[in-house]
Amino acid sequence: MSWALEILELDQDADERTIKRAYARLLRSNRPDDDPAAFQRLNEAYRAALRWAQWQQHEAAGSGDMDGTHSSNTLGPFELVPDEIGGHVVTLAEPVHPPATTPAPTFAESLPEQAVAADPAVVAGMPSLPEAPLPLDIEAACEFILTQARALDPVSLDEWLQKCPELWSLPDKARVGALLMWRLQENDEAINAANFDVLMHCFGWDEVNGGFDPYHAQQCRERLNRNWMLQPAGSIDLARHLRGNGRHVTALEARHRIQLLCRPFQRLPALWAALPSWRPIQMVHLLKILGIHDAADAPPPLQPKQVEFWLAAGDSSQLSAPRFQLALLRGAVTGLVFLMLTVLSWALLALFTPSPLTPVSLNSFLKAGYWGAGGLFACRTLLPLWGALMRWLSADEACPQPQPMLRLWLIPLLAVASILVIHQAGQRVVGDILAWLVLWMAVMRFRQRGRHAFRFAINPRAFLFVFVAAPFLKLLVVAIAFGELPAIAALLFWLRDAWVHVWRKH
Repeated sequence: MSWALEILELDQDADERTIKRAYARLLRSNRPDDDPAAFQRLNEAYRAALRWAQWQQHEAAGSGDMDGTHSSNTLGPFELVPDEIGGHVVTLAEPVHPPATTPAPTFAESLPEQAVAADPAVVAGMPSLPEAPLPLDIEAACEFILTQARALDPVSLDEWLQKCPELWSLPDKARVGALLMWRLQENDEAINAANFDVLMHCFGWDEVNGGFDPYHAQQCRERLNRNWMLQPAGSIDLARHLRGNGRHVTALEARHRIQLLCRPFQRLPALWAALPSWRPIQMVHLLKILGIHDAADAPPPLQPKQVEFWLAAGDSSQLSAPRFQLALLRGAVTGLVFLMLTVLSWALLALFTPSPLTPVSLNSFLKAGYWGAGGLFACRTLLPLWGALMRWLSADEACPQPQPMLRLWLIPLLAVASILVIHQAGQRVVGDILAWLVLWMAVMRFRQRGRHAFRFAINPRAFLFVFVAAPFLKLLVVAIAFGELPAIAALLFWLRDAWVHVWRKH
């Protein structure tokens, strides 16, 4: 019984009173709510030491009883029997039965009287020790842990898991961890990444011999964190992810962007929400943070049609129906605003000038407003078409493109057409505009396909050249007014590009 006495820090000859005092002293540092395993070990040692002391006391009383009930040759439960050669053999005088095992007392009953008298708070509110631990409800424990993981912050969740009694048993903890990981992988739970890291560290999912694939665990972490940021409670975390490059995003703004993706899709409200040019870029950035690259990846409560619309509206590399519709709407709004500003300018002039303006002046203002509004509408509408045309012309030859012959000969055809418009049709203004557009197309095609980077640097000696060559510059400005020069320059850029990228390779 030395093991029980060693735990109680006693000698082998300790009596029952000494054992109770040692148990009361050690009980103060081994409470069941702080360290249940140490308390259980101390309680078992206390019971075993008491039984040992009682047995020793019974043995001592039996060995000293010489009142005639035992012969002189009887030593307690043993006796000396003479053998055949004059010696003696030690045999049992009567069968000795160990004391009957009594039911395990409760925690309050197992305390000695000295412990209760010294510290009554020891037994106050402490549970009793059952005969055998009840089987753990794994599903209920798993659901309770998930509830706490959704509600608590990472620090509080870590402290709560350390004090959770359902996880004190290592076999039960392993079973709870396995069921918890299965539920997180199979169900659409919403837990932020920090809380998932706490669970991973607690249940050993990141260990080498943990039995879980780290790649699948990382995928589960990203999916749960994405679901968390879609919830109202995750707006703060989402706003923190959206910040960067000088952008400050509040939780309210982040929640508003999520609501744009969650409401039922209607074409006109969606176009009106995407009217600011920066809004599609923000929405594409939001979808990238959420890990959504296609409408099929959109989890509830996101609407797949809304996700598809914003992905198309924010993709400047392709001409899509949403981008063209946005261009029409922005052109109409820009033209209408210009026309309203023109009318407002006429009204202010009529109000503050001494002589009233005649109707002729109003017609002049309206005519200027119409032309300006029409020009702005055309520019805003044709801008995505121009971008798609330049991407088609500037694509690499290794990438197959539709209409390859038209793509090759479009620039020289337009250059010749601009010269014909100037000389044959007599429309120099229209021909000059077309020639300059063709030159711009040829330069951009040459730059992008040849990976050329045009850098402009101002040299101090250039100012001297400006003063000396001012007359020549004047002649150059006059020459630029003629559309034949940009048309010829466009042909030269096109010939260089065609020779390097098309004809020489074939």
